[in-house]
Amino acid sequence: MDAIRRTKNRLLAFATGFFLIVCALVWFTHSRRSPPSYSGVVAEGKHVRIFAPMGERSHIDRLLKTADHALERYAGNLGVSLTDQRFDVYLYDKTKDYEQADAAFNSGRTKANLAFCNGSISHIYVRPGPRGMPAQDIFNTQATLAHELCHAIHQRKFPSYDYLPDWLNEGVADVWAEAAMSNDGAPQAELSSWYSAYFENVQDTIQRRRLLPLSKLTSASFTRHTHDYRGQLYGEAYILVRMLDDPSPSNSKQRERFRQFLNEVNSYPASKGTDTRVNARFSQIFGGSASKGLMRDYLSYVKNTQVFPWFARNGNVHTLANGSLLTESYQNQTIIAFHKTKNSVHDFKICCDIDISPVGTREVDIVLSNAANNYYHAIYFGPKYSGLLTYNGEYHNWGRVGMDPKVFQSRRHRIELHVRGHHLTAKFDGKRLLDINVVNPEFSSEHWGVGCCDSSVVFSNLHRETGDGAYSAPS
Repeated sequence: MDAIRRTKNRLLAFATGFFLIVCALVWFTHSRRSPPSYSGVVAEGKHVRIFAPMGERSHIDRLLKTADHALERYAGNLGVSLTDQRFDVYLYDKTKDYEQADAAFNSGRTKANLAFCNGSISHIYVRPGPRGMPAQDIFNTQATLAHELCHAIHQRKFPSYDYLPDWLNEGVADVWAEAAMSNDGAPQAELSSWYSAYFENVQDTIQRRRLLPLSKLTSASFTRHTHDYRGQLYGEAYILVRMLDDPSPSNSKQRERFRQFLNEVNSYPASKGTDTRVNARFSQIFGGSASKGLMRDYLSYVKNTQVFPWFARNGNVHTLANGSLLTESYQNQTIIAFHKTKNSVHDFKICCDIDISPVGTREVDIVLSNAANNYYHAIYFGPKYSGLLTYNGEYHNWGRVGMDPKVFQSRRHRIELHVRGHHLTAKFDGKRLLDINVVNPEFSSEHWGVGCCDSSVVFSNLHRETGDGAYSAPS
C-alpha cells in the first residue's frame, strides 16, 4: 500500500513539474512571438533591434542612436546593467496592424494611445504620409521610442513594474525620456512642442479649475478614457514627476528623496495591491502635512517653467543647442511654425540666415497669419520661383517671380522680409525679389512664422525688428 502511495506521489510530482514546464514554454513563446502581419526592414543597434516599415528606413539611424542613448541613461539611473539581449521595437504604419498587435499582446487596452510596451517589447504606430513616407514628426517618434524603452527596461529588470500605479510609470517614462532627448542640455519643454504641450494643457486645466487633486491623480487608471482626459492625466503626472526629479541644485534634497522612493518601490513584490502600497508610501514621504506645500510648489512650477515659443503644423520643429530653429518636413508635406507671441506693430522686418538640406530643396517660407493661424500668407522662396500665396482652406497665388535654379545649389542664404501695413518687400541674399501691395482685406500679420517643404532648414539669427529698429529674437 505504501509502495502504491509512493508511486502515486512520484507520478503526481512528475506531472506537476511537466505541467509547469509546458506552461513556461507556452508563456515564453507567446511573449516573444512576432507581431501579426508584420513586414519591414530590420536594424540593430547596440541595445535594440528595430523592425520598421519601409517609409522609416531613412530615419532608422537616428532612431537607433536615440534608443541606445536612452537605454544607457536609464540603466545608469536604475543602477542596472544592460545585457547582450537586445530590446525589440516594432513600428507600424498601418492602423490595422498596430491594432492587431495591441489586441494580441495588450488586450486592446491601448489602441488609442498609439504606443504600448508589453514583456519589454515596444510597439509604436507611425502615421503614414504620401507614398509611404512618414507624416509623423520624427522628433515625436524619437520621443515616443524613448518613452516606451523606459517602460521596457523597467519591465525586464523589475517584476513589480506592471503592478505600480500608472501615474508613476507614465510620469517617469515621460520625464526620463525628455532628459534622454535633452542629452544634458536645456530641457525639451523649452526646445520642442512635444513636451511644452503638457505644460500648456495643464495651465489651461488650472485656469478652468479642473486640476485633479493628488489623491485622484495617483489612484487613476490611464487607459480607456477620452483623448482629452487621458492627456490631462499624462500631463499632470509628467509635471509632478518632473518637479520631484528636477536636477537643479535647489531641488537636490527632494530629488534624492524621490530617487530613493523609486528604488524602494521597484523592489516591491509583483502582486495585486502593490499600487495601493506604493501610493501609501508616496503619501507618507511627500503627503500628510506637506501635501499643501507640494501642491503650492506644483502650481508655481507650472507657472514658471519656460515652454517652447512655437506652434507647429506637420513635421518637426525644434530648437537646437545653439539657439537656431530646425524645421523638417517629408515628401509632399509643408511644415509651418508660428511664433506664439502676438505681433502688435504694422511696420517690422523678419530677418534670418538659412541652411538648407538637401541642396535643391523645394521651398523655404516666411509666414504671416491671423490670430487663429488658420488664414495665412506665405512668402516662399524656391529653386524656380519666389512669390506670395494665401491659404484659407485652399491656396491662392498673388504673384511670383523667377528664381535662378543655381541659387539653391548652395546651402546658406540670407532672407529679409519688410512688412509695412499691407506692403511687403522681400530680399534673398541681399537682392530684392518681391515688392507687393496685398489688396486682400483679410490680410493679417498678428502672428508670424517660418516653414519649409520637402527639406530640412535651419533658421539662425532669426528675429523680428520693428520699424524703429528695435530687435526682438524669439525666446
